[in-house]
Amino acid sequence: MANEFRTTILCFAVLAFVSYADTEMKHVIEIHANDPITTGAEATVTAIVRVFGDSSAYKQDHRTYHFHWIHTPLVLTAEYENASSSEIKVLGKSPGNYSISVWVTRTGCHSCPPVAKNTTQIQITDSLLGELKIIQTEKNIFKQHGFHLATGELIQIAFILYDPSSYLKSASFSYAWNFGDGYQLITGEPSVRYNYSTPGSYAFDLTVVAELAASRHGKHFVQKIGCFSADLQLLDPVTGIQVKGSTKILARETFSLLFHVIGSPPLSLCWLLKLECVPAEGDDCHLLALNATDYTLSYKFNSEGEYCLSMRAQNDISVLQTYYNITVQSAAVHPTFFILPCAVVILVILCFIGFMMFSGSQRHHRFPVEVADFDFSPSSEKNPSLKGPCGIEMSNSCVLQPSEGDQQKTREKSPLLKSLCKPGRSYVL
Repeated sequence: MANEFRTTILCFAVLAFVSYADTEMKHVIEIHANDPITTGAEATVTAIVRVFGDSSAYKQDHRTYHFHWIHTPLVLTAEYENASSSEIKVLGKSPGNYSISVWVTRTGCHSCPPVAKNTTQIQITDSLLGELKIIQTEKNIFKQHGFHLATGELIQIAFILYDPSSYLKSASFSYAWNFGDGYQLITGEPSVRYNYSTPGSYAFDLTVVAELAASRHGKHFVQKIGCFSADLQLLDPVTGIQVKGSTKILARETFSLLFHVIGSPPLSLCWLLKLECVPAEGDDCHLLALNATDYTLSYKFNSEGEYCLSMRAQNDISVLQTYYNITVQSAAVHPTFFILPCAVVILVILCFIGFMMFSGSQRHHRFPVEVADFDFSPSSEKNPSLKGPCGIEMSNSCVLQPSEGDQQKTREKSPLLKSLCKPGRSYVL
């Protein structure tokens, strides 16, 4: 009797010590599942025991535990267990959400209460599971909740199948691609390349069909279908900034420059004016949000000199940094005030010279005039006689020698300038 009493006392002491030790430590079960999965595939659920002290710091526990699982109506296909973790594989034949619970007791202490409990949910679906991955090599911008891509560049679109249990490793696949611009393509490969030339929003769709044998003999097939979509935003990358306006201005006068950004909005534009060319960034940079591609910059310089205008334009897919030199001249001495009067004076002088030359040429124009030469000298002073064409002696003026009466009659009847030969002399006025 004494020995049995001692044994009973010892057992109660051990249980009390274990219970006291368990109250000093906190046990937590971390549970993980690789869901969602498709029907017919195995889901893996893992449970790990973590022990924490009063300070909530993790403590190494060398004791072993026993795991108790509740997984119905899922079918248990495998179970693995070690000192502080356990793993099971379950199979679901119908789609839905299923609850899996686990609790832990110490190994060899079946009457001890559980030290920790936990529950998780796994999702089973009839559809294929996977995700789209869209990459642009040159201008790669990938976002979890949207795709922003550049026009004019090749886009690689790939489908990544999610099959952790390798259930579909022997299946045959077909892929129907709808790019959202009217073009469709059917392939047997999970990736394609495409080029969008026009900016805009495109609704991309992909339908994946998988067929696998339902029996070993391959007479029956199971078909799995998955539909995947993505909203693509195609933008023109920022390739340049055009400046319209004079970059030579006057000090203390407001000037305006029109900037045209070659790229798709929405845009962020940052500009900076310095004596030297530095990147447009930091707190000194004037940041603007634009929903258009044009912006008018108005500014007033208080002193002359050489300035550098730094501009940075950016949209969701690209960024561009440019620089422009601006010359500011003094407002008191501007070359225009000297050039215009000098040009007017020179023009007046040229017009006056041309007018004088034209008038002089008209005044000195010469006209030939015939003048009769009458010789009234005595006959003794006349030149030697000449014989005319009729054999009659004539003077240099071709005047015959009739009597005075005949001469008077001749003067009255005939014109003075009409002669039988050419005049003796000719004058030009």
